[in-house]
Amino acid sequence: MRIFITILIIIISFQANSQNYGSLSGNLQLNYQTFQEDSSIDAEAREPYTSGYTNLLYNYNQFTVGTRIEAYNNTIPGFSEYEGYGIGNKFIQFKNNIVDVTVGDFYDEFGSGLIFRTYFDPNIGVDNAIEGLRLKVVPVEGIYITGLIGKQRSHWEKSDVLIRAFNTDISITNLLLQKKKMIPIHYMFFLKM
Repeated sequence: MRIFITILIIIISFQANSQNYGSLSGNLQLNYQTFQEDSSIDAEAREPYTSGYTNLLYNYNQFTVGTRIEAYNNTIPGFSEYEGYGIGNKFIQFKNNIVDVTVGDFYDEFGSGLIFRTYFDPNIGVDNAIEGLRLKVVPVEGIYITGLIGKQRSHWEKSDVLIRAFNTDISITNLLLQKKKMIPIHYMFFLKM
């Protein structure tokens, strides 16, 4: 029976690759914590904490569709807003060398993240994704433009405040190196004379 299932999986995977239906990938994380009473630090016994999430991504050519399903039970004190289960993240993305468009939930940061940063870390109870539209454009190598509009996630709820942000990163090194690559060597010699 195992040999039959293995052969069937191999045949299906070859068939899917030959037809180019795209690829499906994902991951799963489960957390389980127990709590015991400890009078030396005033810790009380309580129900075990369980949480988990599953990411699913489907890629086809330049398109990506993704979702994350989350579940939280008996959350850690201070994170009770995360109690429950549901779809925490969903998006559709188109990306090529010049344009990257995302509709749905996304994470991003401007610069080093001091002005704007969104990220997901379930172990410390942080998920402040933006639900909306993000457009990234690279008109030439070395100039990176990002614009976004949307509402920020706060646990299971979305904020009422509409966030609009714009960022431009310019890499002088990339711009200068790009121009040097375009100048033939014999022209550089004549410029020095």
